Amino acid sequence: IQYQCEKYDIYINEEGFQILLIEISIDDEEQQQIMLSQFIVHNIFEEILSNYFNCQVVEMETRLAFILSIDSTSIPIAELENQLSTALNMVNDKYDLDCVIGVSKEHPFVSIADAYRESLEAIGHASILENSRIIYTQDLEKLGSQYEFSAEFEFRLIHYIKIGDSLQALSVIEEVIDKNLKNQSIKLGYLQCLLFDLMGAVIKSTSDEAVSEMINEQDPIRHMLVADDIEEMKMIIVDIVEIVCSYNANHLHQNKKSHIGEEISAYIEENYSDADLNVSKLGEVFNMTPTYLSKLYKKETGDSILHAINLARIEASKKLLTESNLSVNEISEKVGYLYCNAFIRFFKKQTGITPGQYKSTNKI
Repeated sequence: IQYQCEKYDIYINEEGFQILLIEISIDDEEQQQIMLSQFIVHNIFEEILSNYFNCQVVEMETRLAFILSIDSTSIPIAELENQLSTALNMVNDKYDLDCVIGVSKEHPFVSIADAYRESLEAIGHASILENSRIIYTQDLEKLGSQYEFSAEFEFRLIHYIKIGDSLQALSVIEEVIDKNLKNQSIKLGYLQCLLFDLMGAVIKSTSDEAVSEMINEQDPIRHMLVADDIEEMKMIIVDIVEIVCSYNANHLHQNKKSHIGEEISAYIEENYSDADLNVSKLGEVFNMTPTYLSKLYKKETGDSILHAINLARIEASKKLLTESNLSVNEISEKVGYLYCNAFIRFFKKQTGITPGQYKSTNKI
């Protein structure tokens, strides 16, 4: 009895069949290049397989499906693994073509479509089983069906996204994936679930309407659902993380700029005694050019930074003049003036009298 697949003019005997699916990685998407690559791979692998099987080939863009009829004289594909590996090396070394092979189970009573799905699923695990170029469907049963994405990892990921640190956020994502693949590889479906969980954490990281709108426009979940492989799913997550982090970083920077006057004033109040405190040093502290920092401070406070530094020093000196027995020269040094004359000159400009006069008048 013959099973006939009329669409492809394929005939399979009643003892069953097996599908060996080859996927070719082609950078050049020109149709002529695809056809040439198919021709090369087709001939090389058909020469090997036809020695052991009655095989028929179906070409599908960058894939070749070898439908192998099984009978009592057939041998397991695994026994041909050395020959197939040699062929894979040859097409890579000689023709610069990367290929991966997925092998279905042997099926006496199943549709070709189901067997094809098995071989396709095997190929899908190539990114998980990194060192395997020939993947058997039955080997997938050994893969794990659990993954770990703890609350701690989720908290770290959300935290880094909120502060706009894309490098740290992406590092957490890589750490989570590596942790799940380190000791035991997990099935493709479960790894996909993990990636959807990671994307969910990214989405949960913000309540900002503008960010939510940007995510909606990108529609990452839909793109992940139709992604060709795990790497493409990861890249979709990476793109969203970078978009959200960029927005959050800019938003935080704008908020920081809007309160820069308060921050500079607080820093001056704590560090006025530093003789090196000036506009240039404040620029280094706040990671802005001195000119830009001065403009922001002037716009927010109406005062210049240099004037603010001097005022903070004068206020501190008044307290020392009235509550200590230090000399004017000693007080000058304590409040950050390298030269006592500069201190006296600015003090008199602000108060109308010299430090000595102020001390005599206000001494407790």
